[in-house]
Amino acid sequence: MIRPLHLATTPGEPVNRQVVATTLRWADEAAARRDFGEALHWLRTVTAIGEELPDGYAAKHLAWQTASSRADTHAPVRRRGGRTRSAGSPDAAAR
Repeated sequence: MIRPLHLATTPGEPVNRQVVATTLRWADEAAARRDFGEALHWLRTVTAIGEELPDGYAAKHLAWQTASSRADTHAPVRRRGGRTRSAGSPDAAAR
């Protein structure tokens, strides 16, 4: 027989602490891969279950948000003729 899994719904309960720790690990791993959008998603997941981000993660959130917006700015843009330029390059902005 499969038992239903009981997850704590009150912030600070033991299961929530484990969920938060795992989620923050996933955020750190995503950031290490330079996937800042995913890292930010994992941080939003922590707050969505009613938990606060631990010390140090507010600074990481800001850094990852900045890095994510820079990555979006420098995303490759396909131009006519098949050449690719960074979206943040002056040449791409002129087009």
